Amino acid sequence: MKGRTRLDQRTLVVSILMPLLFGCKVRTRESGETHLVLDLSKVAPIGYEICADRPPRFSAANLDLQLQMPQRIAIPPDQQNFGAKSIEFRMGRHDIDLYQDLHSGRLLHAKGDIAMEVGVPTLRVKLELTKLPKGRYVLGVSGDPFFAYCTVDLQ
Repeated sequence: MKGRTRLDQRTLVVSILMPLLFGCKVRTRESGETHLVLDLSKVAPIGYEICADRPPRFSAANLDLQLQMPQRIAIPPDQQNFGAKSIEFRMGRHDIDLYQDLHSGRLLHAKGDIAMEVGVPTLRVKLELTKLPKGRYVLGVSGDPFFAYCTVDLQ
């Protein structure tokens, strides 16, 4: 029961702090799965980093993740490689990968679909995070022509 109380306290803290940082909505379901809505559609990226200096916090749970994506991310002129001036997130299937850092191998891989929900491109994906140690990770989302990433803290 002690472990359950600690998890409930973490969920409560995350559900209070996340909306303040990102306009997120966190809800724990009776099944033990955590549902998280993360609005990335209005975040000004730094390079390909969507979350900039404010990494969202994820609980080490079965995560039902809903990413509200920008339709396009402009790449700053000094970082435009291979002639690409932007990354686009078109409707349809996308790869979602989790890495320890940008130079490590992939830890998790999932696929999700971007669809318009209330006028916002939204990607839904389920991630199994219970077996990963706490720490900072990189969540990558495939775009055209490159992927964008979001640094996240796993609590």
